[in-house]
Amino acid sequence: MTKLKSVLSALLCVLLCTLLLTGCSGKNSVTDTTTPASGTSTNTAVHADNLESRVDFENAIQIDLNSTTAPESGVSIKDSVFTISRGGTYIISGNLNGQVLVNADKQDVWLVLDSAHITCEDNAPLYIEDAKNTYLIIRSGSENSLTDGSTYDVAADADPDATLFCKNDLIIGGGGSLTIDSNYNNALHTKDTLTINSGNITIDSVDTGIKAKDGLTIAGGNLSVTSAGDGIQTTNAEESDKGSMLISGGNITVESQKDAIQSENSLTISGGNFDLKTGGGAENADYKYNSPMGGFRGGYEDDSTDVSMKALKAQGTLTVTNGSFSINSEDDALHSNSDVTVSGGTFSIATGDDGIHADSVTTIDGGDITITTSYEGIEGSEVYINDGTIHLTASDDGVNSAGGGDTGYGGFGPDSFGSSSDYKLSINGGYLYVDAGGDGLDSNGSITVCGGLTIVNGPTDNGNSPFDWERECTVSGGTFIAAGSAGMMETVSSASTQCCLAVNMGNTLQGNTIVSITDGADFNLSFAPAKNYSYIFVSSPDLTEGTDYSVYTGGSHSGNATDGLYSDGTYSAGELLTTITQSNIVTTYGSSFGGMGGGMGHGGMGSGGGRGW
Repeated sequence: MTKLKSVLSALLCVLLCTLLLTGCSGKNSVTDTTTPASGTSTNTAVHADNLESRVDFENAIQIDLNSTTAPESGVSIKDSVFTISRGGTYIISGNLNGQVLVNADKQDVWLVLDSAHITCEDNAPLYIEDAKNTYLIIRSGSENSLTDGSTYDVAADADPDATLFCKNDLIIGGGGSLTIDSNYNNALHTKDTLTINSGNITIDSVDTGIKAKDGLTIAGGNLSVTSAGDGIQTTNAEESDKGSMLISGGNITVESQKDAIQSENSLTISGGNFDLKTGGGAENADYKYNSPMGGFRGGYEDDSTDVSMKALKAQGTLTVTNGSFSINSEDDALHSNSDVTVSGGTFSIATGDDGIHADSVTTIDGGDITITTSYEGIEGSEVYINDGTIHLTASDDGVNSAGGGDTGYGGFGPDSFGSSSDYKLSINGGYLYVDAGGDGLDSNGSITVCGGLTIVNGPTDNGNSPFDWERECTVSGGTFIAAGSAGMMETVSSASTQCCLAVNMGNTLQGNTIVSITDGADFNLSFAPAKNYSYIFVSSPDLTEGTDYSVYTGGSHSGNATDGLYSDGTYSAGELLTTITQSNIVTTYGSSFGGMGGGMGHGGMGSGGGRGW
């Protein structure tokens, strides 16, 4: 490929399309995350880099849990319950089979855990019932633990319901370690907001690991959560300005039987390292293909329950600007009941359902996204790919623009969609590689391509196509290469402004067989599809009307192949299939696309690139 200026041309085309083509305009890119998430605390101490340095150790009150004698003031002891009744700083150490209770009448309380181990068989080991703000410091160099029993001596649905239970704003910091072993219900639960700045926190919970009602901020720390319920969640769905989650740092590991990280409002991630596993992982997703029509989708039998097992889930918007993510989820990896925007970060995703799903708009503005396993790779009623590097493998559609949502907010299962002119897939830039078992690119509305480099492999069955659309499909820039079966293959609309060449090979070629298209001088494109194919589609700014192009199959290439596309080196010609004159913007070769019985191909051969039925 000596003159395929794909990358540079694609970048230039993005700028031109932005200015001139409203059909290729992307959504606004990145949500401003310089302020705390709605519903999270804005106390200046919350955002301190090291809360431990703010502790007033000199005037702190020492609480020795091994002692039966209370300190001089602020603390009382009765029936193995240490009660803190006024604001101040308290350093807690020792072993206790009982409870530490904070009831400080709306005053600020600083609790420093310094080798404290508290076990309570019938209640919360640490219960913060009344304070203004509670600062929980895990002292550097110390190891601490909280453990409860399997039953509490409280009325059903009454407080407390967690090993560490707090009714006010809770801020956690320090450099020590805290282990929370939850055997009754939740492990850490705040009724207001929760902020975690630092600390090494290990949680094993029979239900939710970390729960905050009004808002949650994670700025740092090492969090390891194993839970039979959700891993980390906010719960306030009644107040629109509360219940959001903001994560800007930390190392977060979650293995949960339900959602790993779930927000009842927005979820904004601007940093951190994430290792998330939900359900039994992608390998545990149990869908049975139920298709009485051979290669066409007849329906799915879902043997799973209605339990939601998503990795990152938001009732509101889900925004990721940075971070490193390793995700193995039985349900969607990234999910929003509103919009998803990804503008940065590195993702390694294996999922039993969708890699990225938005009920409304999905926007990819950047990032390095690898989806190794999915039902559908990227999905939304509108999908905008503006930048970034994406590699995805899907058992069904690779990128799907279709309205609707999962079987419910908590639900789990393939989505069912209709057709609408509002649905759109717009590729404006970036690098997109798709390996699909169903349609590579699928829109129940329109597809527009005006920038970037897009490579589609698959499908191999004649019931799907490398790209499928209902209203219109236009190409005005970028490099677009698609290879797959010809049975239901579509070409693009005649409204396209960049030359497109569609070739029905006439027979099926084995995967990794090179197809080379050349004008013998300036244009040389060699591509080895990863899967069996009988159709090749190419659009490039270097294709020109009135030029003759020879199509070869087989042979070899001395250059380097990236995702099957060769650069540098030279092609040693195989067998000449045909020579085609690029007579129109959209030029097709072959007698028919096939379709069902050869009569239902969309945009069939001889249609001049139009839709056609």
